[in-house]
Amino acid sequence: MIIIGYHNVVVESPNAFNKIVRKEWETPEELERQIAALCKRFTIVPLRHIVNAIRNEQQIANACAITFDDGNFGTYKYGLPVLEKYNVPATFFIITGKVHEEGKYAPYYFHRLEAMLQLTANHSIDLSDFGYGVVALADDERKIEFYKKFRRQIKLTAAPEKARLDESLERQLEVPEEKIAAFLQHEVYRMMSWKQIGDLLKRGHEIGSHTRTHPSLSQIDAAQLEVEIGGSYADLRERLRLQEIPFAYPFGKPKHVSDAAVNVVKRCGYNGAVMMKEGENTPATNPYRLRRLDFSQVISTYGEL
Repeated sequence: MIIIGYHNVVVESPNAFNKIVRKEWETPEELERQIAALCKRFTIVPLRHIVNAIRNEQQIANACAITFDDGNFGTYKYGLPVLEKYNVPATFFIITGKVHEEGKYAPYYFHRLEAMLQLTANHSIDLSDFGYGVVALADDERKIEFYKKFRRQIKLTAAPEKARLDESLERQLEVPEEKIAAFLQHEVYRMMSWKQIGDLLKRGHEIGSHTRTHPSLSQIDAAQLEVEIGGSYADLRERLRLQEIPFAYPFGKPKHVSDAAVNVVKRCGYNGAVMMKEGENTPATNPYRLRRLDFSQVISTYGEL
C-alpha cells in the first residue's frame, strides 16, 4: 500500500529563480501523465482506506493513495480537473493559518523568503552570527545558492534562534511589505480559500491538517506543538465539520518528526499521519508514521509504469 505526495500544480513559473528552487511543483500535463500511469499500475483509493486497513491489520492489494500538501491554489485550479478526468480521489493537507481569505495576508514562509530575495536591492547581507557568514546576493545564482542552503538548515533550527534569524533577514533585506504582497499575487504563491477547500469535500476528496503555520515539529516546544497540531485540528472541525481528519508532518522526514509531535497528533484525535519517508505501508506500519513517496521514488521502486 503506497501513498504519493504532491505539492502544487502550476501552468507557468513567474521567473527563472522560481523554476530552479521549486522542482517539486508539477505542470497539469506532467500531473496527468503521472496520474494516468498510476491508474494503470495501481488501484487508487482514498487515504482513509489505507489508514483503516492498517488499523484493522489488513492489506489492500495494489492500493495507492494520492495526497497534496500545503493547500496551494494551483492544486484546486489545475490539479482538480486532472483528478476528476481519471475519477481519482485525493487528500489535501491544509496549512490552516495560511488559507486565503480576502484582506488576509499570511504567505507561506518560503514563499515570502523567495519574494524578499528577489526584490532586495542589497547585494550582500551579514549572517555571521548565525553561521552563514557574509552572504553575496549580487545575482540569481548567488541568491539561489544561499536559498537552498538556508532552506535545508532553517528546518532544523530551534524556534528562538529561527526568530532571531528571521528578524535579521527582514531588517537586512529591506523589502517594503507592499512590494512583497504585490509579488506574491502571482497564482503560484496563492493558497486555497475555505470555499474552495469546502468544494473539494463536496466533490468527494478528503481534507487533512498540515499544521497552522508549517514549522518543523522537532524544533518547537510542547506549547507550540499544541497550537500547531491541536489548533489546526480545531480549525478544520470548526470550518468544515470534519469527523475524521488525517495529518501530514511539515517537511515530513524523520528528523522533522519528534516522538512528542507524534504523541500530540494521536491525542488530538487524528486518525493517522503521513511522513515523507520512502517505502510501502503494511498492516504492521504505525498509522501515525505512514510512509509516503514522490513520483520519482515510485519509478525507482517499480520501474517505468
